[in-house]
Amino acid sequence: MKKSILLAALISSLSLSSHAEIYHYVDDSGKKIFVDSLSRVPHKYWDQLKNQNKTDFSLSPHEQAKKNLLQSINNVSIEQRQTKRDVLDAMAIYEAPLRKIQGKPVVQVKFRDGTILRTLNLLLDVGYPALLLRESQASLFSAKPGKLNHLQLSDQVVRTRPLNITKVEFGPYSYDLRNFYLVEDSLIPGGVDGVLGKPIVSGIRFKEDAGANKLIFEPEHYASLQTELDEIEQLIEKQKAVEEEVKNAENLEGRDIQLIENASAKDIEPVASGANASAKK
Repeated sequence: MKKSILLAALISSLSLSSHAEIYHYVDDSGKKIFVDSLSRVPHKYWDQLKNQNKTDFSLSPHEQAKKNLLQSINNVSIEQRQTKRDVLDAMAIYEAPLRKIQGKPVVQVKFRDGTILRTLNLLLDVGYPALLLRESQASLFSAKPGKLNHLQLSDQVVRTRPLNITKVEFGPYSYDLRNFYLVEDSLIPGGVDGVLGKPIVSGIRFKEDAGANKLIFEPEHYASLQTELDEIEQLIEKQKAVEEEVKNAENLEGRDIQLIENASAKDIEPVASGANASAKK
């Protein structure tokens, strides 16, 4: 899964005369370009100039230049705020509330059974050799349990039946066609509906953030998203300072006004786990 998120910033200086107007257009590569003269806009992009800066002859040249520049700054600020929302949405995929039972984290797992979606609480514990569900949960699914079998569980052999699940999802992970094993309810720790054991847990990475009361999946990737969030927040603060400077400027003529323009994109791709979180078998 790739998600394009605008983050990098290009600082460009525009020398504004007292009669300057600011125009912007998006070129064939998708880059937004700011110019201070209509003559610098290629004719094929003129249709993008509708509703952009136009001279209001009731304003003085200085007031018109300031109005145009503030409009351009506002357009960039809108993009930056959207970028921040995109980064926060990406981070949310890798977060889960931190809840523990018997010292192990518990996650909400989505089970897709045809068009039906069910959410169960499962323990993350690599100490279990299989994916387990309470027998009492079997009635929730349309699939029929398989033949009676036996499973070595800790220091005992227990009776179990396999239940084929179409899709299992939690955090950034998605697994197709997984066998869960139904066991007596008493064999599952209290407070959960089952266990995500070694077949899945050994292939994912997670850490506990007790301070924020969060469970973080793929912590290295999450940290990179946090860095990007910090960067865009710094850009937003810088943009506010530029806007304030323009509002308070007595004269724009001969000044270099810095415009912050989102100029490049990063492809955010979740770190694949060792077991390939989206693998289909």
